[in-house]
Amino acid sequence: MMRASLILFLLLCEIFSVRSTNPLYTKKDILIDDKIVGTWSNDDKAKWKFTKEGEGYKLALVDKNGNNAEFDVHLLTLGKYKFMDIYLTRFDDNVGKNLDECGLLHPFSHAFMRVDSIDNEMKLKTFNSKWLEKTVEKNPDLIKHNKINKNNKVSILLTAKTPELQSFILKNAEGEAFKSEFVLKQMNRPLSE
Repeated sequence: MMRASLILFLLLCEIFSVRSTNPLYTKKDILIDDKIVGTWSNDDKAKWKFTKEGEGYKLALVDKNGNNAEFDVHLLTLGKYKFMDIYLTRFDDNVGKNLDECGLLHPFSHAFMRVDSIDNEMKLKTFNSKWLEKTVEKNPDLIKHNKINKNNKVSILLTAKTPELQSFILKNAEGEAFKSEFVLKQMNRPLSE
């Protein structure tokens, strides 16, 4: 079972390496950009299908083996930066059985990525968990958090309220905090009505 869900499992581990109990957005920060609607892919490892829903989007993430997970997604603006707040809402049983392996003890939490562009390619940068671990190790009072140690893997669960979280993310939007980039290529975009 682990092999069948490995691709999606590893992708979820990367996206959710830093999680938060609170969202990164408030209502005033929400950004609507319907260029995100459609199906995207990252090197055929997984398909990311975004559909519009309410003030945000639904994301169905499906790997090449058919394993899937669903998310509520909100785009937002903080200062001059765009971010994506992702909240895991559902996953296949075979994926769920393995979430503990990457320290996802609280899978129903928020994760966020910096959005550098949305056009024919979507360029995203994930939050650097190693940077965050070192940062809170040096200054534990910098931001409210819990350190989780599971299977000899340490992960950080941010517990700060949204305004404190926004301030912290905005101060660290450049540099090492958002370092790992991956690019999604657009497969199709729905026709405009």
